[in-house]
Amino acid sequence: MEQRDAIVKNLREISHFFLSESKSNAHPHANQGEPVANHKKPADSEPDELPVESENIKYIFNSHAFHPLVQYVIHYDHEIRVTAQVLNIALELTGFGNKTCIVGKRQIIQSLIKTFEPVAESVSSHKDGDEAEIFYLKMKTLDLPLILIGRKTHLWNAQISHYLDGVRKVFITDFTVNTVKELITPDNKLHLIFFTRPEPDKAFQIYADLRNLYRHNSALWCGVIVSGTQSVSEGLNVYNSISATLTLFDLPNPHYLGYISGSTEGISMNMENDGSKSDFYLIADRLVYHLPFIISSSKSG
Repeated sequence: MEQRDAIVKNLREISHFFLSESKSNAHPHANQGEPVANHKKPADSEPDELPVESENIKYIFNSHAFHPLVQYVIHYDHEIRVTAQVLNIALELTGFGNKTCIVGKRQIIQSLIKTFEPVAESVSSHKDGDEAEIFYLKMKTLDLPLILIGRKTHLWNAQISHYLDGVRKVFITDFTVNTVKELITPDNKLHLIFFTRPEPDKAFQIYADLRNLYRHNSALWCGVIVSGTQSVSEGLNVYNSISATLTLFDLPNPHYLGYISGSTEGISMNMENDGSKSDFYLIADRLVYHLPFIISSSKSG
């Protein structure tokens, strides 16, 4: 009964921030596009802290020759749509000079490769038995290839480090929040990216996950992306509703990484260099900003 009452109270808090039209009820940073300041900063959290290899890397690598940054993607949306959005962000990071890899379900990766192949300069692949396939997607406008690894199950633990030479960033898209939770210990600092839709129930689910995971390790690096929005302000309102509710319970707030508008959240990407900055570019740029150990954007402006 107490647990149910707590959930109802938290949902009311989330809904309050969504439904309120009064500026007095909005968070004071809501119009600045910046994350809400933490009420409590973890003692071991440093802004320029370099990534530390964690036990979760064993799910991908059996080699200690290099240590790319691993980020786990958590969402409650259509898997192919979110993976496609991650792919678009990864292409922008590749354009910044960051060699990037995406790991996910084999059928999802294969579907995305078929979609992007007509506009790619080249696509090559290598099978690792029947368990996984490694794709190299080279776009005409990018100097580096994007590596995509499709696997049957996230428990696959083959030695694939030789496929990822020089990779700086890896996105894991096929872990559930419960699988991620199993990896978290007081000493194991993971990097997580949450995708949410602009609906109160979706935002509440992400809030509940963040609250639960932060209580396992308050030093987790967490970012939020709002997809399917109609405006910049809608994305900020969704993020602020989650962040402000977390701080009410004296928990850290995640980083706001940006929004993906409803008109650009599909699986296609405009590779024309027309000078405009897409939603995916801006998200990639925020990732670079919030993760100083990733090299800076090579694009001008």
